[in-house]
Amino acid sequence: MPTARAALDRIQGALRDPATAQFKTVAAAVQSGDPMMLSILYGDWEGGQRVISQFTLRHANDRWLTSTGRHFNVDRPDPR
Repeated sequence: MPTARAALDRIQGALRDPATAQFKTVAAAVQSGDPMMLSILYGDWEGGQRVISQFTLRHANDRWLTSTGRHFNVDRPDPR
């Protein structure tokens, strides 16, 4: 069974412009080791079955720990 870390190993993203407020906020959180929540929108290769997954990132013992908190279907009802 894949772990949250394995899932994050395949996801890449970047904040490229250091002049933006978003870049500065994330950089400050990383520098101070503050916990963060990351929401990622993704879907299949045809652009369907869109889902938003929320990940928490927490700094502990000189490394970042991740966990997946929730998944939301965008284009269809929740399975519950």
